[in-house]
Order: sequence, then C-alpha cells, then structure tokens
Amino acid sequence: MQMQNITFQQIDAFLTIARYQKLSWAAESMFITEPALSRMLSRFEENVGSRLFERNNKGVRLTEEGEYLYSVLEPLYKITEKSLTSVRDIAAPKRTLKFAAPMPFDIDDNYNATKELIREYKERYPDVNVEETLLTYAELRQQLEFGTVDAAIAQDYAVADMRNISYSVISPFKLSIAISDKHPAAAEPFDAALLRGEQMFIVRKAVTDDALMLYNEMGFNPENIRFVPNLFTMLHKLFSGEGFSICGSFIANSISGGLKFYPVEQTNPSQLVVAWRNDRFLSDEMQNLVNLIPETVSV
Repeated sequence: MQMQNITFQQIDAFLTIARYQKLSWAAESMFITEPALSRMLSRFEENVGSRLFERNNKGVRLTEEGEYLYSVLEPLYKITEKSLTSVRDIAAPKRTLKFAAPMPFDIDDNYNATKELIREYKERYPDVNVEETLLTYAELRQQLEFGTVDAAIAQDYAVADMRNISYSVISPFKLSIAISDKHPAAAEPFDAALLRGEQMFIVRKAVTDDALMLYNEMGFNPENIRFVPNLFTMLHKLFSGEGFSICGSFIANSISGGLKFYPVEQTNPSQLVVAWRNDRFLSDEMQNLVNLIPETVSV
C-alpha cells in the first residue's frame, strides 16, 4: 500500500461512491465530472492495492475488501471532519449542546421519552443551539470518548464499560423480535421456537458480552449470530425474509410495512441513558440537561 500517495480527496471519493453506489450521482454530489471521479477511484484502488468496487447494470457495489474498508474509514472520516469543524468553531464560541443518538432514533418507539426530553430542553433554553447527530454505536462511543459531543444517548450496556462516564437513566429499552411478515413464524400466537437454528442479525460493533448474554438467556445461541455493517443492512435482510433480529420496535409508518415485531419479556431490561464524560468541565448547557433527569450513575 502506497500510503504516501493516498489523499483525503481520494478517501472522500471512495466513501461518496460507496454511499451513492452510482458514479454519476457521486460525481454530481462532489461537483466534479464522472471521468474525473473514475480516475480518482482508480488511483485510490491502485494505492490501496485492491479492487474495491464491482460494476453492474445498476451502478457499482462494494467488494468484500471494499465493505471492510468502508466500515473502517467512514467513522474515522466523520470524526476527522467533525474535529476540523470544531477547531474552526473555537474562534467563535457559541452556546451549543452537541449530542449523539443511535441511527434508529427517529423510527424506534423506545426513543419517544428522549425526544420529549429534548423538546422540553429546547423550550426551557431557546437560546441554546441543540445539535443532534445520528451515529452507529461504534461511532457514538468514539465521539463520547474523544469529547466531540457533550452527551450521547444509548442503551446502558453500550457505555457501561467506558471509563470516566456518568449517565442518567431516561427509560427502559424494550426489545422485540423482528421478522419478515412472510416468515413462517409470523403468525398468531407467535412461537419463538420456530426461529431456532436461524440466523440472528446484529449490527457490527453495536453489541457487547452483556447483550449476547441476554440473547442467550432468551434461548438464542450466539453461534447463530451474523453481524452486519449497519442498521439498513439488517432491515434489508429482514425485508428479504432472511432470519430475524432482536431490536427495538420500529414505528410502523416509518418503514413501508413488511416486518412484524413481537415483544420480548426481559427480567432485567436494558435502560436507555444520556451519557457524558465526568472527567472534564461540564458546561452550563450540559448541566442544565443533566438537571432534567433525576437518576445519575457514574462508571
């Protein structure tokens, strides 16, 4: 790999093509010509030493090497971009509260209490600019660790192993078994035993040993778990009728039907929390948010 020849522009081109999966759309979004983008991609693949895309009738799709590289570079690129923006903002500080939330934030009923908390905060402090960013759990943990955000919303198990973190409990996180409505198990009454031996899809790096233990207690052997790179891939697998997932209950009108959700009984349900670093100065904006939530735990 010729690291010295790789530029941020090439990485940006690679990530943009991966998102759009069509060279013409990616080129338009970057305000360059398609041939120029194609040459940039070729140089990047040459420097990396691997073919990252395969062409098809609809556009392009990532190879196995490309999928791996995308999963690594995407969060790093976002953090770099965010850090550079933060440096520019230091010269002109503003009253801002930055928080990160998981990607299902807008389509999962579990986050309704959190949305109400944010609405109340905005009403009480209209002069504060609230910046909301939706991330994968891996990205969310990085942002919290590096202090790029003031707070992060997550399930408690996702932050409980992090040092110098405090969190306040917002609400229980209710889990559901999600399957295609065409799956043989999608019937009333629901029988989870029909899912034995099938693949269980989980978003990569969004799970810990505690979560796996919970799934095991529910009777699903971790050996049957298949990790996918993001939420949208997981939903695609379910829509296609493949396997199942244990996740939140998505709001029905947020996705175009096709899935069934069956509540899971939990002895000790996970909690949804607001987490922040406790080893750094707590801004007035962040302290005001903390004050709206009574129960605080430090780890």
